[in-house]
Amino acid sequence: MADKRDYYEVLGVARTASADEIKTAYRRLALKHHPDKNPGNKEAEDRFKEAAEAYEVLADEKKRAAYDAHGHAGVAGGPHFESAEDVFSAFRDIFGGDLFGSIFGGGGGRPRSTRGASVRARVDLTFLEMARGVTKRVTVRRRETCPTCRGTGSRDGKAPVACRTCAGQGVVRQAMGFMAIQRECPQCGGAGTTIASPCGDCHGEGLRAARAEVPVQIPAGVPDGVLLAVRGEGEPSRRAGSRGDLEVEVHVAEDALFHRDGDGPDIYVETPVPLSIAALGGEIEVPSLTGVHALKVPAGTRPGQRLRIRGEGLPVPGQHRRGDLYAVIVLDVPDSPGRRVREALEALRAAERDEIGSARRHYDDLLREHRRRLEGRAR
Repeated sequence: MADKRDYYEVLGVARTASADEIKTAYRRLALKHHPDKNPGNKEAEDRFKEAAEAYEVLADEKKRAAYDAHGHAGVAGGPHFESAEDVFSAFRDIFGGDLFGSIFGGGGGRPRSTRGASVRARVDLTFLEMARGVTKRVTVRRRETCPTCRGTGSRDGKAPVACRTCAGQGVVRQAMGFMAIQRECPQCGGAGTTIASPCGDCHGEGLRAARAEVPVQIPAGVPDGVLLAVRGEGEPSRRAGSRGDLEVEVHVAEDALFHRDGDGPDIYVETPVPLSIAALGGEIEVPSLTGVHALKVPAGTRPGQRLRIRGEGLPVPGQHRRGDLYAVIVLDVPDSPGRRVREALEALRAAERDEIGSARRHYDDLLREHRRRLEGRAR
């Protein structure tokens, strides 16, 4: 992941770019580095694939959000295209018709290759697993190459024959006045070939249902509900394309101690504090992701106040720092005070008649003003 360029930099757009701006930028780069325009140019082909990888993430709202929050780790290593044909398979519809064939020629005669279908799975994490990052083995239900026909889809092992409807082109053209419309062949579905005797086990699909366990690396600090894309762990393609993706939906369980406000790197712990420490100050213990911390409570601390422990939160994506841990103060009032505590509280109540805090003084001022308003209205 370290050697990958930033996807926004690749497309030459701002991080605030709209979907249309991202699409336009990709089209411009794809046309510039298209293999038909740069035959034998390895650098141009690499740029062509790099632009496609960037577009594949930034054009998808959920993947873009994951990338913005967690960088390349948020899309589990990011997309990868082995060849220009993979790009043709993934984005042929962005340009309309036969992707680049109508622009450069030479593309319209190749049968369509398509990427395999994507599959989705769910993984459940504890809060601590989310905070530290973890590798989970995810059980995936997907189709794999049929062992009976070895993926050919043919019962007798004979190779597929050219489709008679499209003459092996994968597309058919229909004249409409002085224009012609090109669309996918309805007979072969764009494959350019048909099977005379389909395999009985996979019914000519070349794929059969299977289960697999896939290790998925989940980066630390991912938000609940994020969708991570693992490239090449979906279903295989039957048309010379690459495998589809595995989309992993991450769910983080609630924790008895730690809480997170939204998707940020800060975490919070509700911390009960005795009345004496809240009033006079003192030291308490606060749990963190790495252990237990001693925290000084200033005198006069109020309920709901947040006391910060720096650098003990979640990792901040793309930066060598962490968020903060906040102890949210909850006043610990005894339900049934014993004799000694009751005597101490009675003495405190007596003393409070002569010495009250700033909040109570302000409140008493408001009460007096309220009574004056009521008396004035009564007159």
